[in-house]
Amino acid sequence: MDLEAIACPTLIMHGTADSSVPPENARHAHQRIPGSELHWMQGSHVVFFLEEGDTAPVYALEWLRGKNPARVPGPLD
Repeated sequence: MDLEAIACPTLIMHGTADSSVPPENARHAHQRIPGSELHWMQGSHVVFFLEEGDTAPVYALEWLRGKNPARVPGPLD
């Protein structure tokens, strides 16, 4: 997939404790998708949307609404 060709706003959310998909994959996508935002779900695994059911959806909705929620540094920053 040509990630550099993605031309729409892109939010990448990734769990820092994900052992199924290495965090480096999220960093790789973020570095190649122009203007993307990478948000780390601290301590979460591949199912961060279930583990962080109170925060992940709120973050995504605020991002979609353009409210610019606080960025959380991740393991590869």
